[in-house]
Amino acid sequence: MSTTAQNAPPPTSAQRRSWIARHKILTTLGVLLVAAIVAGYIFAWPLLKWRFHALLATSLAEIQHSPASVEKLGEPISIPLWPWPAGRVNSDGQKGNARFDFTVAGPKSKASAVSQLRQLDGKWDFTELKITCDDKTRIDVAQTIEARDGNDTPKFDPNATQSEVKAPNMSLDITLPDLPPEPGK
Repeated sequence: MSTTAQNAPPPTSAQRRSWIARHKILTTLGVLLVAAIVAGYIFAWPLLKWRFHALLATSLAEIQHSPASVEKLGEPISIPLWPWPAGRVNSDGQKGNARFDFTVAGPKSKASAVSQLRQLDGKWDFTELKITCDDKTRIDVAQTIEARDGNDTPKFDPNATQSEVKAPNMSLDITLPDLPPEPGK
């Protein structure tokens, strides 16, 4: 009986697979983490952007410097991570308005804050800056600012009457040109 030698390849060490193939779970988790960061940036930024707005920072600074607020809330006063501040700002550079609703907290208590600002001739002024504490007491920080700086923001008067506007004295002599005759008639 004759045996033929089979030419089998010599045994080699196991072929080395790629890092991704060897670490499927880590690769999947890495891809999911990157996708979550991108989605968070796209969807959460509109909610978080107010926390970094200069007018909100100005409102917080005024509350922090108000003696009544410091007495009620304690020091330091800051904006907590939750709930997120809400707001809107409309401005064309010379005139505009802004409103922010946010929570401030100190070591003693928390309070809801409302900040309304108006921009006239490029300068922002507070029309309202109030905090309402947990025990329902209200502190009007805008009055403190107005007493300190003055307020050149015009007040709304619901009883004001509009001054009468007279029509200009212009002659109303309007002459229309003759129209050309229509063809075929």
